[in-house]
Amino acid sequence: MNNKIRKITLGLFLTIILAVIYMPATNAEAIVEYTIEPEQPKPQSEVTIIAKIIDEDIKSVFLEMQECNTAGTCFGWKTNVSMTPTGNADEYKATINLEREDSKYFSLRLAIEKDGEWEYTSTANYHDVMLDRSSSNGDDNDSNNTPGFEIILMIVAILVGVILSKRKR
Repeated sequence: MNNKIRKITLGLFLTIILAVIYMPATNAEAIVEYTIEPEQPKPQSEVTIIAKIIDEDIKSVFLEMQECNTAGTCFGWKTNVSMTPTGNADEYKATINLEREDSKYFSLRLAIEKDGEWEYTSTANYHDVMLDRSSSNGDDNDSNNTPGFEIILMIVAILVGVILSKRKR
């Protein structure tokens, strides 16, 4: 019985050791540094994204992005946006058009093809880019106030004042 337990233990130990030794290097996530031009884009504008990817044997890079509004609702991923090499070492570039007027930020991630396999930047490493929501006249489009709501409150206050003053007479 002891001999059987030793063989099982030795087999499990060797399996774990071999799994660690032969773990493919592609599981290591690429290090990505982003440059966004302009740094804080406006909604419905054109944005250039440059990604410096510190990794080896990259065949192609695709960008995936989604826009999110002020309420926190995110809209479908734009996928398969091809990124082209810039000529600088390890840098890839893509230009996208933001489509939504109510966007507060957009998230992006990369799909990197290397050694015939696809690697995605992890969900923990989504890159969020805040948008400049201010308009040219200095107003902030980020407010959700209903126009004219103050007027309704003022009319109600005046009516309450008139009713109370008539009761006193």
